[in-house]
Amino acid sequence: MVNRKNQTAAVVMGAVAGAVGGFVLGRSQGCHARRVLGSNYKWMTAEERQVARSLITHGQGHIFKAWPQPGINDAAKRRLLAAAARHLSGAAEGLEEERLSVLVPPRANQQPKELHMHNDLRIDKFYWLRDDARKAPAVLEYLKAENQYTAAAMADTVKLQDELYKEMRGRIKEEDTSVAARYQGYYYYTRAEEGQQYAVHCRRAVPARAGPPSEADEPSPDAPEEVLLDENKRKQQGKHKFYMVGCCETSPDQKLLAWTEDTKGGEKYTLHIRDLSNGKELIDPIPMTSGDVVWANDNATLFYIVKDHLDRPYKVLRHTIGSPTSYDAVVYEEKDEAFYVSIGRSHSEQLILIQIGSAVTSETCYISANDPTARPNVILPRINDVEYSVSHHPGKLSSGGIDSSSKDATGWFIITHRDPQHPNSELRVAPLDAPEQHTVLLPHRDDVKLEDACVGARWLVVSERSRAQQAVVVHQLPARGEMPSALEEGHKVDFAEPAYSLSGGLTGEFESEVLRLRYSSLTTPPSVYDEHMATGRRALKKVQPILGGFSQEDYVTQRLWATAPDGVEVRTVFGVLKDERVPGAQANLQLYMGADWGLTACRCPTTFSLNTLQWAWALAF
Repeated sequence: MVNRKNQTAAVVMGAVAGAVGGFVLGRSQGCHARRVLGSNYKWMTAEERQVARSLITHGQGHIFKAWPQPGINDAAKRRLLAAAARHLSGAAEGLEEERLSVLVPPRANQQPKELHMHNDLRIDKFYWLRDDARKAPAVLEYLKAENQYTAAAMADTVKLQDELYKEMRGRIKEEDTSVAARYQGYYYYTRAEEGQQYAVHCRRAVPARAGPPSEADEPSPDAPEEVLLDENKRKQQGKHKFYMVGCCETSPDQKLLAWTEDTKGGEKYTLHIRDLSNGKELIDPIPMTSGDVVWANDNATLFYIVKDHLDRPYKVLRHTIGSPTSYDAVVYEEKDEAFYVSIGRSHSEQLILIQIGSAVTSETCYISANDPTARPNVILPRINDVEYSVSHHPGKLSSGGIDSSSKDATGWFIITHRDPQHPNSELRVAPLDAPEQHTVLLPHRDDVKLEDACVGARWLVVSERSRAQQAVVVHQLPARGEMPSALEEGHKVDFAEPAYSLSGGLTGEFESEVLRLRYSSLTTPPSVYDEHMATGRRALKKVQPILGGFSQEDYVTQRLWATAPDGVEVRTVFGVLKDERVPGAQANLQLYMGADWGLTACRCPTTFSLNTLQWAWALAF
């Protein structure tokens, strides 16, 4: 029986003679091979070294990347050299499999740790890998080894990775501006500058003689631009390796700016407040917040959230500008570790909302934005497996709009309510001072899922989903702001494509009649429309630019249904080139994502998905 070493040598000699054809390496090339192969160079036969040199010379040095020391996987190394020799002879079959078999993936040590929680004992063998501070030498060394192994395993694709990156990068327009939102005398927007990674937050004044908000609103390029926050400069000035803004909120009088920033990557944000008239920071930075900030109507009080040892947002505090942070009062503290806390401000601008939620249970409290030191009021007490969200209307409207001076909160709530008997949710209305006394406006429907609702002065906007398709429905409310006892038939916002992603919400002040719509499909780039709810006029405000020769007319979106074994119909959306007959006729199909966590919206085209379409693949969602 011929031993394996002699078999390998025979294959190598034949390949070298046939493919390399007497190719002789100079001294410098031989030294380069020694550097690449390291200590593995010594045990190789002359023929194996010749193959290795030939591969390195012809740009295939990645084959030897991350080889273990002699004595580890030597048999696999020789099989790889034999496969490489066949590759040099024109038969590449098995080369990549043999290359990967040589590599030794890192293995994390098992260090069992007992964890006691909820009267239960759990053994975690890899708890030592948890390193919240990101400083443990053993963890960092293991992650380094994982990265090195990944780089070695993917070494044969380095050139392709670079080509793909350049192709996708070439589709992105670096210099870009968001659609402006008109609010309290200004147009607010963000823009990105070429060569920069972060947003610049800006505003321009609305002309003094401008009419009420409409779908045609656009900031005048002649109006001076005011930069509120330049994230690029903040990162550069602080010499931060990481930078992320959590929120950026102007005070109700538009004179101050509060923002939060994370400079470590741990999702713990530091709160800053700046006087926009002179750029002066007004408080000592407040660290370790969740990133959420809400202003009270006095322009001096803010609410923010801190996290606990589990990184859980759990405590709401109140800060007054001019007082030390040690005086900040605890407004709400959630002691149940299953619940997370967030804060917001009602669209009516009359309430500070504290939202508490777990996986299937929620609760909401409110404080009058005109009385920030008041205690929170629970709207509806939490009940297990019951979720609800609220949108506030202040009640009767005068000719000048809402009365924002009273400390007492008034009006009524629109409540989106889900429980085991109403899994798709129903829409309720209830007075603010007696939210348990509700009236059902939209009853539960087995075939329609109610996802969200928001209320303006005279309009109610409902987001829902039926047969896996999102929809936005607009309902008119009583003209004087009275609490409705029933809803008139709503206007459904329509688009022509058979499947798409659509979301809609009120924009601007509470009295605004402008609905902002965000639309996309597998073949339509992200687009923004403004629609005037009273007149139905709609204006396309922006289509996300995608470079590289993309033309929407070249593609088509198709919506098909398949029946599962249990009889349930399953929707599938295809994005294909128009000249393809049917999606099934194409050899290549990429399933973009499933419906996990209820994510059934139709994704918009990304730089990657457009490349996939142009490579004559079909996208399925």
